Amino acid sequence: MLTAHEMRIAESIVNGRSNREIAGEMRVAQRTVEFHITNIYRKLGISRRVQLPDALTRLSERDSNPR
Repeated sequence: MLTAHEMRIAESIVNGRSNREIAGEMRVAQRTVEFHITNIYRKLGISRRVQLPDALTRLSERDSNPR
């Protein structure tokens, strides 16, 4: 569901990185990170950063137990 790039950003967020820190680590503009975060939230059906760990857990469980 998430691209590899989106997953790296999501994992960075879960690890406590700010948008600015993520942008610096990935050598992209902060606005690019914000764009990807918007897509991540939309794909996962969430609206806040604090919801991301649970959403990633559900995604991982769904991927490991396909129907």
